[in-house]
Amino acid sequence: MDKELKQEFIKELLATGGYIHVKDGHELQLYRYDINKGLWEPATKYELKRQVNTFKTLDRYENLEGISWIPDDILDTAPIYTIEEVRRKSERHKPKAHFGNGTFDFIQKQRSPHDQENFFFGGRSYNLDEIPRDEPLQTELWFKDLFKEQSTFMMEFIGYCFFRSYVSFKVIVILLATNDKGKSLFFNWLSGILGQENVSVVTPAMLSKATPKELYTLLYGKDAVYYPDITGIKDVDTGTLNVLSGDDIITTQTPAGTPFNFRNTAKLIFGSNELPTFNPGSLKERVQFVEMNDIPNFDDYSFKEIIGEYGAFAFKCIQAFLKAREQHSMTVTTQMNSLRLQWLENIEHPETKDKPVLPKRKAVSKEMNDLNQKRREKAQEQLRKAFEELSPDNEPVKVSQLAKVCQVANKTIYARIKVSRDFTVSDGLIYKNNNSNDK
Repeated sequence: MDKELKQEFIKELLATGGYIHVKDGHELQLYRYDINKGLWEPATKYELKRQVNTFKTLDRYENLEGISWIPDDILDTAPIYTIEEVRRKSERHKPKAHFGNGTFDFIQKQRSPHDQENFFFGGRSYNLDEIPRDEPLQTELWFKDLFKEQSTFMMEFIGYCFFRSYVSFKVIVILLATNDKGKSLFFNWLSGILGQENVSVVTPAMLSKATPKELYTLLYGKDAVYYPDITGIKDVDTGTLNVLSGDDIITTQTPAGTPFNFRNTAKLIFGSNELPTFNPGSLKERVQFVEMNDIPNFDDYSFKEIIGEYGAFAFKCIQAFLKAREQHSMTVTTQMNSLRLQWLENIEHPETKDKPVLPKRKAVSKEMNDLNQKRREKAQEQLRKAFEELSPDNEPVKVSQLAKVCQVANKTIYARIKVSRDFTVSDGLIYKNNNSNDK
């Protein structure tokens, strides 16, 4: 076999992507760098052989003998890294976010070409779009409708999710919304813009009860952890959430059982129909509440266009985060502060009429009590209108039908019926009470 021709063959083959072995315990996993994606991906010897067979069809290699040995030659020379060495390599590049057209460096504040030294094992297929625009994006208009004054904070938070570190801010977000469709739509969108392989869907309680191996799977290399609805959840280990959002070292285990220490970078964001009932403990200053407003007609927005704006909106969010990082402060509004103080007050003084609070805090409490009362009244009004739409003759209506019209889950309808004087529920059917006042 011609040695020089063989070396030329191997060089050309490896120009399409390098190979490494990652050692986890006694197991070796082969990875190949995809130069088109800019990602390291699991590979097999069979795939390497197929690549060799593809290259040997080229005219200049048609007389090359001993070509079947090449896969073994490449595997023998592929560097071996322990999983801990890979972690250290990955951590050196935490200030970078992967996109289809390169990596954005949060320190240099610019995008650079893909490089196999970055050791990215998950990323996004869409391109980061840095083109300036005079008109607002469809996504920006949707955010302003959805979050009102809190839209700037939410853009900062999305940009923060791309930044794999908790050094800048230590914040956990809880979205308050009674419209389940709105929450589901937002979290599906969030999964899309961050990349499905970069998020985990899990409740706070599950995080606190997870085994070391489960924690590794749920958190390592992720950009966000979310759950659409934590309404009524009380079993929350706030100490765990404090560690996860505090840039602390977490001791886990890889699937092969190798002890593995790392700092969580996945941002925590959850949805709820109301202020949570769990005790905040050490999270008093970290949890931020953002009210998600109802959008009567989602058809006003082209979600095909919104999905097409991932790259442009991601860049705007990153810029918003960089600005907040320079100012050492995210854009927390008065309403957000009021909601957080109301939550703390409800926990400290549950079911107490005369709450021993400071005058300023008492005023805030009244403001938020009024706001919560309006939210409850709005939900009850929606319930009445939906029932009348489905049953003009006041005949019983299925819970599932009413939930569909109100765009909420069945359990939300049950919760509303529970506090309503106008309706009762039995065997999955909702009845209008005879003594209720027609409105």
